[in-house]
Amino acid sequence: MASGNTSWTVSSMNLSAGSNKITARATDNSSNTYETSVNVTYSLPANTPISTGGGGSSGENVSNIELIEKYDLPIYRNVTTFYRFTHVKNPVMFVNITGNTTMDIITAFEEVLKGTSTLVKTPPEGLVYKNVNIWVGTSGFATPRNIKEAFIKFRVDNNWMSANSVTSSDIVLLKWNGNSWIELETRVLSKDDANTFFEGKTNAFSPFAITVKMGGVKPTAKVSAPEIPQQPRESQQPAQTAIITRIASSSGISTWSIILIILIINIIIVALYFKWVKK
Repeated sequence: MASGNTSWTVSSMNLSAGSNKITARATDNSSNTYETSVNVTYSLPANTPISTGGGGSSGENVSNIELIEKYDLPIYRNVTTFYRFTHVKNPVMFVNITGNTTMDIITAFEEVLKGTSTLVKTPPEGLVYKNVNIWVGTSGFATPRNIKEAFIKFRVDNNWMSANSVTSSDIVLLKWNGNSWIELETRVLSKDDANTFFEGKTNAFSPFAITVKMGGVKPTAKVSAPEIPQQPRESQQPAQTAIITRIASSSGISTWSIILIILIINIIIVALYFKWVKK
């Protein structure tokens, strides 16, 4: 049997995002073999989307996929498994699953989309922050029979919320149930300088949309010019009174004196008229 120590170096190795098993096998001149393995978890650099190849595994139109992240972990009955998503452009940070059954290795697979999923019949209503597809296990696995409960932790950019006049209480996670969008129980977790963090509850997986509740966007208030109250019109004085007033003010004689003089003049004129008529 061989004895002694040796070492070697591997200059490069292709790893997939998520869990990787690396196996080393050594054989000596006497054909004695020793093998050992180590599990390594690899995360892609923050700015590197995962290639989708010819198309999304879910059937999503490849032109609508911005990036993909997927990780392999075991799921246990009544124990929470934490799938952590790390890409900076991915709004989903965790998918935390508590199983109803125990399964060995289950893949959590997420597609961050450029627009509404091509797998749904109608787009979600209202203002949409981001669309994602989340799949767990093979077809038929991610159902309440196997999943007791699951929580999707996600983030929304604070600048986007401010620009759209949205508050944290307006954000809701929607799920496509095969026929329509349903609103999931969504709660606010925390907030930092860059993002506000939320958690949505589900027990199945499909296309999801991070949206603003209908009526959540506050319309910009219209500023109208204040109404100027209309000044009441001054009462129009009879022409004769106006003339008398002007005469009184210009001559210094009281108004009543002027009226009396005019009245006497009118009486004299009437008397002279009747006298002339009798002739």
